Amino acid sequence: MTTPNHAPSTMNVKIPAERIAAPSPWRAFGRMVATLWGNGKARLGLCLLAFFVLVAVFAPLLAPYGAKDNGFERNADASWEHWLGTTAAGEDVLSQLIYGAQVSLLVGFAAGILSTIVAVLIGLSWGYMRGFAGEVVGFIVNLFLVIPGLPLMIVIAAYLQNGGILMIIAVIVVTGWAWGARVLRSQTQSLRGNDFVTSAQFSGDSRTRIVFRE
Repeated sequence: MTTPNHAPSTMNVKIPAERIAAPSPWRAFGRMVATLWGNGKARLGLCLLAFFVLVAVFAPLLAPYGAKDNGFERNADASWEHWLGTTAAGEDVLSQLIYGAQVSLLVGFAAGILSTIVAVLIGLSWGYMRGFAGEVVGFIVNLFLVIPGLPLMIVIAAYLQNGGILMIIAVIVVTGWAWGARVLRSQTQSLRGNDFVTSAQFSGDSRTRIVFRE
């Protein structure tokens, strides 16, 4: 009695890893705003930020005098004409305060965005690194963590008389990225051993793509 020959199985043992589609930038931004608005402290911070933005935008309408008007009595006390008095240069303090919101927001947004970019680049790369390279980056981050920002800004401002706003932004960026990089490094280390990272490594993805996309 003969037995029928069975054909060999053609099972495909190589199964491609499924990639989770990344959400659109606008949807991710909407989720971030919703998360922030759901937090009481974050909601208060957003309201304060919106207030200063409105003050900066409508400064010409809100300020009683111009930003460069200095023909008033010097060091005058508060009065109906000058609610917060005047400066030693004969400028209205309230007008200077209102117009100063424009410069403060410019410096804050520019320095914050640049510091965040530097912190993300260094923090994610540092969290993924292992061995001697990670130790070197850690030494550099710890070095920047102990640099006092405000005294350094004062010293540089005194040395560079014409540095202006760009100098202030540069000092804030140099002294402000290290904390964010350390936080991102700890988050990256917690995700480094997850299955989707291992799947991306076996799929042949580059280290740059794994760090900044996965």
